[in-house]
Amino acid sequence: MSNRIEFVKPSLSDMSTRSGQTVTLSWESTPKLKGGKKNLQQGRITKLSTAEVTLGGTGMYATRKVNEGEFTSSDEVHKRTWGVRVGNSSIIEHKGNEYVEFFLEGKPKTSYFQDGLHIDKADIEGLSTTVRDTKVMICTVKAQNVKIMAVSD
Repeated sequence: MSNRIEFVKPSLSDMSTRSGQTVTLSWESTPKLKGGKKNLQQGRITKLSTAEVTLGGTGMYATRKVNEGEFTSSDEVHKRTWGVRVGNSSIIEHKGNEYVEFFLEGKPKTSYFQDGLHIDKADIEGLSTTVRDTKVMICTVKAQNVKIMAVSD
């Protein structure tokens, strides 16, 4: 087994063919801040999250959910409330957009930026401080927001 790690700007094909594999992903999002349009930082803050994740797929989804005791029927496991899974991959299509589904255990490492420059979390007005209480979370991120995928082989 090699210890080589490859950092790539992943394509949909890269993410689709690695369903069920553990990779390191970095993805970008724009947090919604309290205060609406009156908050001068609204729309100017970008959050970059990085974590080791397991890329999803219908088999992975079924295994995780059944192991967590949330479903009893395999028919229930495969129902989606939005979007359509592409084959057995980690890619979800919805209203002309592609999303990547993955399992996140623990908390990602996060960095915040205002107008492209690093900013401390404490300096962001109106940022939600909600803490999730689940150990494993199924995340769906717009594919174009995935910035880096690190794969070790």
